[in-house]
Amino acid sequence: MSSILYEDKNILITHHKDAFSDPQKPIVISFGTIRDDKAPEGFGTKFLLKNGYENIYVSQSRYTHFQSLSRKLLKKKISSVVRGRKIFTFGTSIGGYAALYYGDYLDANILAFAPRLSIHPDVIRAHPQVNKNTYVKYSRTLYLHSDIKKVNYNDNVTIVYDGKLEEDAFFFNKKVKPYFANATVYRLENNSHDIPALLKEAGILSSFVKSVFSGSSDVSCDIDYSSTKIVKRIRSRELREEGRFEECYQVTLALLEDNPTLEDFKLYKELVCRDIGDIKVKRFTMPKRLRKILINRSSLSAKQAVEPNKLLKQEIGLFTDILDFESAKALASIGETIFEDDSFFRRRRKMLESMLNRF
Repeated sequence: MSSILYEDKNILITHHKDAFSDPQKPIVISFGTIRDDKAPEGFGTKFLLKNGYENIYVSQSRYTHFQSLSRKLLKKKISSVVRGRKIFTFGTSIGGYAALYYGDYLDANILAFAPRLSIHPDVIRAHPQVNKNTYVKYSRTLYLHSDIKKVNYNDNVTIVYDGKLEEDAFFFNKKVKPYFANATVYRLENNSHDIPALLKEAGILSSFVKSVFSGSSDVSCDIDYSSTKIVKRIRSRELREEGRFEECYQVTLALLEDNPTLEDFKLYKELVCRDIGDIKVKRFTMPKRLRKILINRSSLSAKQAVEPNKLLKQEIGLFTDILDFESAKALASIGETIFEDDSFFRRRRKMLESMLNRF
């Protein structure tokens, strides 16, 4: 059973419970990620319901960073549902930030993965190069929140972040740690912002989350780095950071040979599109067999599009994924002509032109 607790232009708050929801368990308020749009369900909803938790899912219009939702308004809209119940706030990235920002005010227990608010003025000033694209993308999103401050002094707070990521480490040290000094903190060293994906790959995501929610004293976030995939991903990123691109390419190809995931393809694209240095692009041509895997995967997604502009966007994404930027740009130009009101095609064409100029 689902019911809408609040909705406006940028925010949708939905309460979920079913026959398996256990009233003895906490109600978990989860928050959408940066790329999620307004929707009745999202990050954590299915997992929570499957494991007997009621869920209040808070979604936002894409890239609005929850800035239009005040803490006072959220508390007012959920009060009838959470009254007398133990509460957890839960999220990752911008959702992790939201879990801290709102959870603090709600006197909730908190589980935050990789909390980050990329539009915070201090983050942008501290990382001008990292946030160059972020600033342009989010320039119309005003920073309206006050800084996180400890209000109700609930110390049942768990934070997991990756200390090797400069932006995440900065946000944690400057904008989180001073206000949650007694939090239980797990600092990972995997150079990964997607903490849930990392924990899931390590086989501990479900057990870790349930242990935190249950208040268990035996909570472990230890990752078995002997896992071949995890080791290779770490090595791929390390070699890229060191500028050893040829070696990085070989390690990344090994990942693609071993039941490749979207994360593996992302590593490959990051290597070729961003960090090729003086090495010619032709030295990083994807093997035909792997290219076929990617084409088939993207084609299946494209077939699910029922609207022509969505189908065209899928096809542009397909050609971008396989690094055929000329074809992707041509399709973007077509979309720009046909769908004049959809700014996606203009933005994508300019991005692809930039990539082609770089190569």
